[in-house]
Amino acid sequence: MISDIGVWFAVEEMGGHPHKVPEVYRKCSPITYAHNCTTPTLMIQCEHDWRCPAEQSEQFYTVLKANACIVEVIRHPGGSHGGSIGGSLPLRKSNQENRLKWFNKYILGVEATATEQAAEVAEAVSD
Repeated sequence: MISDIGVWFAVEEMGGHPHKVPEVYRKCSPITYAHNCTTPTLMIQCEHDWRCPAEQSEQFYTVLKANACIVEVIRHPGGSHGGSIGGSLPLRKSNQENRLKWFNKYILGVEATATEQAAEVAEAVSD
């Protein structure tokens, strides 16, 4: 209940406050099931996402990591909840490039070459 949509949203959607219907909140929360995850997981977090604040990504990351799930978090200093769609061009480009690398690695089994990795580092330093 630390989102910018306020306390009213969760109460309305969940049918009551957490202390009144804790089982509903527990059942509907992804963190409840995170310890069962085995799929390599990439989370891209914008620092100005008040809908899904960074704290939520950190909690999820911690549970996945503690349970030996492959997980990575990329945090962008700018951008909001819709950053990958309506954010700045560099933010959208970074999101897409990181997703592509992740899918190439964990779906196609293709690692970036040393040359591609060096180019990425050089680009990151110049930004």
